[in-house]
Amino acid sequence: MTDLKAALSPAHAHGLFLNVVKAEGRNQAGEAAAALLNFLLPQLDTLRELANGYPRNPIDGSVWSDGKTLAELCDELTTVLAARELPQQEELASRLAAGMALQVMSHYPEEIFPRIVRNARCREALGQEEAAVRSYEAVLGDFYRLELLELLDDGVALDEASRGIVAALSTAVARLAELRPARRPTLRALGALLTQCLERDPTGSGSE
Repeated sequence: MTDLKAALSPAHAHGLFLNVVKAEGRNQAGEAAAALLNFLLPQLDTLRELANGYPRNPIDGSVWSDGKTLAELCDELTTVLAARELPQQEELASRLAAGMALQVMSHYPEEIFPRIVRNARCREALGQEEAAVRSYEAVLGDFYRLELLELLDDGVALDEASRGIVAALSTAVARLAELRPARRPTLRALGALLTQCLERDPTGSGSE
C-alpha cells in the first residue's frame, strides 16, 4: 500500500499538463496530451485501490486531497483539449475527471453530475450516442435516488453547489429528450421545472 501511495503524483501530472498548455500546434499538443493521459490512466487505477471504497470505508487524507487535485487537473485538461480541437483526447480527459472524482467525492453530486454530463456531451460529439444516454440516465436516476427533488421547491435558494446539480440535470434531461423523442412528453415537465429553478433569484427572495 505504501508503494501505491507513493505512485500518486499530482505534481508530475501537473508538469505534463504544462507541456500540453505550452505545446505549439495541434499535433504537438496531441503528443503532449497522449503522454499525460497515459500517465493518468494508471493513476486512476492507483487511486481506486487507495480510496478503499470511500466513503463507506475510511481514506487517508492525502489520498483524498491527491484525488481531488487529479480530478481538477483532468477538468482543466478537458478544457484545453476542447480548445485544441482534439475531441477523442478531450473525451478521455473528461472521463478521467469523472473517474477520479468518483473515487473520493462520490457522495457530492455537485462534483459528480457536471463531470458525468460533460463526458456524455463529449461522447455525443464522437457519435457514441448509447454511452451518452446511459450517462444522462445515470444522472437522472441518481437525482431521484438521492432525494434531491427538494432543490426544485419554490422559495429554496440555490447555493453554488445546488445550482451545479440542477444545471447538470437540466442538460441531461434536455439531451435525453433530444436523443429519445418517445420520452419527450414525460421529460418536458421536468425540463420546464429545472429551467424555472435555474432562473430563480439566487437569494431565494423572489421577484418583488
